[in-house]
Amino acid sequence: ALGGSSELSEYEETAFCMIDEVAGLSGLGELNGDALANLTSTWQTRVNTQRHTYHRGIGGSCPAARFELVLQLLHQKFTPGAQRFKAGSLAKVVAVQLEGIKHREKTPEFHFGERARLAAYGDVSIMRPISAEVLEKVSVDDLSRLYEAAFTADPSAFTFRWAERVECRVALQARSVGLHHPTDSIATPAARHFTAPTHPNTQLRRRATRGRGAPTAI
Repeated sequence: ALGGSSELSEYEETAFCMIDEVAGLSGLGELNGDALANLTSTWQTRVNTQRHTYHRGIGGSCPAARFELVLQLLHQKFTPGAQRFKAGSLAKVVAVQLEGIKHREKTPEFHFGERARLAAYGDVSIMRPISAEVLEKVSVDDLSRLYEAAFTADPSAFTFRWAERVECRVALQARSVGLHHPTDSIATPAARHFTAPTHPNTQLRRRATRGRGAPTAI
């Protein structure tokens, strides 16, 4: 099972670090990138993928009144084929990253940080800074493959946590096998229909189905 960065090659780590941004620009389900951005900004609701050294996850936040909407978006994130990855969106993200690489080479802080990294950890591949050579090789097929392996191949590997304050925050995380075994599975009650608030030019409708690993409220 795909856990966090510790299980990735340098190439895969470079691709994975762009998944969330490319996904946001590409769209989700029936929504293209612009419609998704309009929906999430209007209702102050967001969902995002996360990766750490030993685990990965999908999180989100929303006003309490939009809890059903964030669950709807989370459900789509776990639905095979619902997450889009567009070549144009990837090209935009890569261009920004390449520009950043040009600037970092001119800063003493970057080179000092690299010496400190090598002294403290050695040349660990997943801790290397992004290189232009690797960056330019990443394709949308790579992003789709990694996303499927990480999030849609086995949603039952995730635990569901949420906290309700002024805003509602939810997080679904899976940790690397052998390092942590989730003790709580995702409980899935009877199927419930979640409908996003109607907004000009956008409407997101999806049925959360009974089944293994479907995200749902607790």
